[in-house]
Amino acid sequence: MATYRNITTDDSTVTTISGGGTGKGSVKFIKITNKSNSLSTLVTIYLRDFKTNGNPTYDIVKTLMPPQTNLVLDDQLMLVYDGKQFDMRLATTTSGGNADLSIIIK
Repeated sequence: MATYRNITTDDSTVTTISGGGTGKGSVKFIKITNKSNSLSTLVTIYLRDFKTNGNPTYDIVKTLMPPQTNLVLDDQLMLVYDGKQFDMRLATTTSGGNADLSIIIK
């Protein structure tokens, strides 16, 4: 089942993509589109160890997305994790205005 989300806030936003202690965490595909015409957004996808209350975290990808660009993650070996210990999260930071991201997760 696919999940579709839009992020349209300024400053920093953290969104849980999947996880929550239900066993094997597996995401097959993530597509993020920066729909802004003028603002870049820092996007970080990471694993948060909820058994230790998020300390430490493990970055999967951290990149500055220029306006009107896409990021596709489809390496399933990179996106499989232990859902009994980790949540997969997405953090965004946009300076100078509101983010305008579209996210598809399968």
